[in-house]
Amino acid sequence: MLISTELNLIIPLFGPADVGGYTFSSINAAGVAKTRPGRLSLAPARPLRITEAPVDRKYTDYNFILRVRADGTGPIQYQWFKEIVPLDGATSAVLRIFDAGADDSGEYKVAVSNTTTRLTTKPMRATYVSTRSPFVASQPRLLSARAGQYVTLSPDLGFDDNCDLQWTKDGSVIPNETNSTLTFSPLSQSHVGDYRLTAVSRKIEDGSVSTALIRVEIATQPDLVITHHPGDLVLPYDRRGDLKILLAPGVNTQRIYWLRNGVELPNSHALEFRLSTGAPEASGTYQAVVATDRANSRARSATSPSAPSNRQYPLNLPA
Repeated sequence: MLISTELNLIIPLFGPADVGGYTFSSINAAGVAKTRPGRLSLAPARPLRITEAPVDRKYTDYNFILRVRADGTGPIQYQWFKEIVPLDGATSAVLRIFDAGADDSGEYKVAVSNTTTRLTTKPMRATYVSTRSPFVASQPRLLSARAGQYVTLSPDLGFDDNCDLQWTKDGSVIPNETNSTLTFSPLSQSHVGDYRLTAVSRKIEDGSVSTALIRVEIATQPDLVITHHPGDLVLPYDRRGDLKILLAPGVNTQRIYWLRNGVELPNSHALEFRLSTGAPEASGTYQAVVATDRANSRARSATSPSAPSNRQYPLNLPA
C-alpha cells in the first residue's frame, strides 16, 4: 500500500507494481472527507526505435549540427560518439559542433536507450571542406640587412590547415622550408636572391596563391662620416646647453661616447650631450667618439671648448 501525506502524489518511475486505485482523504475536527477511487493503469510499452538517423555530410568553417530522432517508452537517453570515443556532454538528440574545422572530420554515431533497450545508429562520416582559398594579405618586397644579422621573411598569408606551403629561391624549391616564415640565421652572401612563398589548398580546386618575389640583399655599411661637429659653447651660470653631432645617412653605430678633457663622461652614449649647468666645473674641451661594427671604423668629432659666461655669475654683495 502506497501512503502519502502530501497534496500531490508523485510516482517517479511508474511500473506494474503501481497499478491500482488511489483515493485522497482529508481529516479535520468535523470529520473525514474522502475522494472516489481513481485508477492508474500502465499503458502498453512502446518499443524503442530510431525514426531518423544522421547521414554522411560535408561541412565548412562554421557550426554544423547532427540530429537523431527516436520513439518509444521513455525516458530516452542519448550518447554521441566520435569514432569509438564518447563525447563529453553530448547527451541530447542534437549534436552541435561550434567553429568546426578539419579536426572535427571523422565518423559519428549515437546510442539511444531506455530502461529496456539500447540501439546505436550506423556510423556516419563528417567531411571538412574549406570555403576559404589561401590569399596574400600583405608582404615585403625587399629585405636588406647586414651580413651576420638574424632576420626573417614573414609575409602575411591567409590559409587553413588544409594548405601546403613551400618556399622557393630564384625559382627552385628550398628543401624542408614548408613554414609560413623563412629565417636566415645568420644572413650571408649565399642568401642573396629572389624568394617566393606558395600556398596550395588540398581541398579546393585551383586553390593556390603565391607571394610576389621578395628580394633579399646584403646591406652595405656606408663610411663613417660625422657631417656636423659641435661648435664652441658659452653658457650662463643657470642655463643648460647641448652639444650635438650628426652622422652620414645609413650609418649603424655600435658605440657613442663623449669626452671632457680626454676623459669619458658617464651616461653620454648618444649623438647629443646635454650640459646641465654653466658652472665652472663644466668648462673644458668636449669631443664625441663614434664606433661602428666595421673593423677599425671609428671617428672623432672636432673639439668643442665650453666655458661659462662670467657676466652671468651671481654676485656676492656685501651686507
